[in-house]
Amino acid sequence: MDKSSTFNGIYLSYACPICGKPKSRSGLGQSVIWIANECLASGSALSHCDNCGKSFTIPTAIFSSDVLAEVKRVSQLPGDQLYDYVTKTYVNTGAQHRMLKPDWYDIMLKANKAGPVDTMTAQWNPKEKCPNCGSKPNPYPIAFDYVCPSCGTKNSVAQQDIHMSLGVRVLCRNCSKPLFIPARVWCQKCRRSLLDYYDVLRHIADENGVSVEKLEPI
Repeated sequence: MDKSSTFNGIYLSYACPICGKPKSRSGLGQSVIWIANECLASGSALSHCDNCGKSFTIPTAIFSSDVLAEVKRVSQLPGDQLYDYVTKTYVNTGAQHRMLKPDWYDIMLKANKAGPVDTMTAQWNPKEKCPNCGSKPNPYPIAFDYVCPSCGTKNSVAQQDIHMSLGVRVLCRNCSKPLFIPARVWCQKCRRSLLDYYDVLRHIADENGVSVEKLEPI
């Protein structure tokens, strides 16, 4: 396994193959079960870097030959048994690395040699998950948190309060300082949900002349 990659339970932390920074800003990593299921469903998984905001491919070839077959078999059993299976077989024995090929990271680097995936031009069926924001048809309304860059108070904004064409001006619940949330936080491909959380923060930061770190809840 690549020296910069680590497992925490079912979660895999690794460097983005595009920018080389950690894929996850939260430090939690990405569920290896999610990656396996996406590979089974689509032939590869499309992931997104929290740091550079670029999308990249995780190829099916990163998995050991028998792992995906087992994941598929267990996922077809009655009930939701896949998490328990992976936990018992790999996590509890500290053998999560056995799910992946020893050179899995090199395989992923090679798959992304041409650069990031352009999700805006990717072929897409509107009845399926959007490749740009990851939302499914009829997504649940969401809200996101941000920290007021003036006083440090955490605030929450509901998706439905952000105008899809005009954006919205919000006020901090503590100091009443305004912050403008631009309309481009909406996914411009499917127009049914907001972008990835850190992309939303990046757009707000750019619009208001502050850093993402100033907006990011600790």
